[in-house]
Amino acid sequence: MIERHVGDLLSVTSGIIVHGCNAQGVMGSGVAKAIREKYPKAYDAYRLWHEMDFLKLGRCCPLFVTKELIVCNAITQDRYGTDGKQYVNYDALRTCFADVARYARAPETPICFKDIHFPLIGCGLGGGDWKVIEPIIQEELAGLHPHLWVLGSDSASGGQDGR
Repeated sequence: MIERHVGDLLSVTSGIIVHGCNAQGVMGSGVAKAIREKYPKAYDAYRLWHEMDFLKLGRCCPLFVTKELIVCNAITQDRYGTDGKQYVNYDALRTCFADVARYARAPETPICFKDIHFPLIGCGLGGGDWKVIEPIIQEELAGLHPHLWVLGSDSASGGQDGR
């Protein structure tokens, strides 16, 4: 079961923050832009992956930003846009959450990384449908502690993005 929070995703201080990125090397809007501003090293790692041609759909670019917090740039979109089209790739999103879950479930992984935090990933500028995305996340994070963050009170209806 996904635990829902109204507030700023970037107030999280431990666990894993997963947010959707494109494969074009641009973190210029939405939650990705907020991550870029708060955690510039997460952006630097993302840009390095872009320069090395590692930004492919379904890949995760994780970075320890503190010893208790990982930011995971999840490549859930090949391209991006503001035209209302669907850019999120549901298979890539599934692969990213499966990779995060595999790490979080490993016996040697500290307990704080069992908490996985995310916005309405893929639903804002990604154009995805939360009714499709939520079951994917629930399935992949079964047995862990998933946390959805939204800014406004309209929870998971596709309104606020968690930042």
